[in-house]
Amino acid sequence: MPRACTCSRVRHAQLCHSWRLLAQERAEALLGGLGGEQARWTAAAARLRADAVAIVGDALLSAAAMAYLGPFTPAFRRARARGPPASLTVVNA
Repeated sequence: MPRACTCSRVRHAQLCHSWRLLAQERAEALLGGLGGEQARWTAAAARLRADAVAIVGDALLSAAAMAYLGPFTPAFRRARARGPPASLTVVNA
């Protein structure tokens, strides 16, 4: 009986060792994958800073467009939302 007990202890130690190696490999893979996240988050923060600067102007233009187009018919407002009429396009000479 002591022999079986010794074998099970050895097998248990082997399993524990292989489990630790697997856990370490998985942790290294996870940390390696997260390494590229810093560049992505830095780029996203830069975009948000630029958007924060432009938000006041965007809100002002939106309010002006709503105030101007409010009294007109929905068809006219949709036409203006698509852009200026072809007769108003400027041709660079």
